Amino acid sequence: MGFISDVNVVGWQPDLLVVLTLNSLLLSIVVFWVVIKPVKRLSDRWLSWRQAPYPKFMLTILLSGLGAVIVLWAELLGFVVLFDDPENEPSRNFHDLFFAFLITVIAAAIYNSSDLFAYWRHDLLRSERLEKEKALAQLEALKSQINPHFLFNTLNTLSSLTHQDPVRARECIQLLARVYRYVLENREVDQVPLKQEMQFLEAYLTLLQMRFGDSLQVSINRCEGPERQVPPLVVQMLVENAVKHNIISAKKPLYIHISTEQKTLIVRNSFQPKTDHTYSSGLGLANIETRYAYLSEEPVRIRRSADWFTVSVPLL
Repeated sequence: MGFISDVNVVGWQPDLLVVLTLNSLLLSIVVFWVVIKPVKRLSDRWLSWRQAPYPKFMLTILLSGLGAVIVLWAELLGFVVLFDDPENEPSRNFHDLFFAFLITVIAAAIYNSSDLFAYWRHDLLRSERLEKEKALAQLEALKSQINPHFLFNTLNTLSSLTHQDPVRARECIQLLARVYRYVLENREVDQVPLKQEMQFLEAYLTLLQMRFGDSLQVSINRCEGPERQVPPLVVQMLVENAVKHNIISAKKPLYIHISTEQKTLIVRNSFQPKTDHTYSSGLGLANIETRYAYLSEEPVRIRRSADWFTVSVPLL
C-alpha cells in the first residue's frame, strides 16, 4: 500500500520507488516491533480481556496508531535535519501521517483480533459449561427435594393407620418399603419407562386407598409402550397434588383419571379445593414444570374448569 501511495506521489521512477518501498518496509517493521507489540504487552498488563474486552481492543489499536504517527514524525524530522529537506516537514506531510495512522490501526486490529476471538471463544465455552453445570445442579437439587417430601406424606398415611388398624398398618409398612425402594433406585436417573412408573403408582395408590377408602376413586386407562418414558415420580406427584389440595370425603369423593393420548400423559381430578390452608412445601407442579424444562421442549399444560383440574405432561 505504501508502494501504491509512492507511485501516486512521485510517478514511475524505479530507483526512487525502490528506495521509498524499502523505507516503507523498514518503517513497517519498526512500527510493529517498537509500537504494536509493546502496546499489546502494556495493554495485557493493565487491562483484562475478561473485564473490559472491547475498551482494551479499541485502546490498543488507537495507541498503536498514535505510536506509528510518532515514529513517522520522528523519521520525517530526521530527514529534515540530515538532508536539510524542507519537503519532509511533518506539517507538510499530513496525508502521510494520516495514512500511517490508518494502516497501523488496521494492522493492530488484525494482530489483536486473534486474542479477542480467543477470549470470546473461551468465554462462550465457559458460559456454556457454567450454564450446563448450573442446570445439572438445579436438576439434582429438585430430585433431592423429592425424597423427604415423599417420605413426609407417606409417613403421615402410616401414622393414621397405626391406631386404626394395626394389621393394615403392617401391610402399609411393606408397601411403603416397596415404594421407597423405587424412590431410592431411581433418584439418580432423569427418566424411567412409563410402565415402570405405573407399577410403582399402583403400590402408592394402595397406600392412599388404605387411608381414604371409597372416598378416593382412581381410574387408569393405560396406553403404554416400551419407548414411552417420564421423569421418575412425576405421576405420583400429580396424584399427591390432587389429594393434598382437594376435599376427600364419603359425601364428596375425589375422582382421579389417568390416561395417555399420543405422546401426552394426562392426570385429571375433580376440582373441589379445600377451604383451609393446607401445608405446602412449594414443590408439586412447580417442581414438575422445572424438571420438564430441562428434559423436553414441550411444556407442561395445566387447565382448570369449574369441575375439573387437568395436568398434561409430555411423554419422553
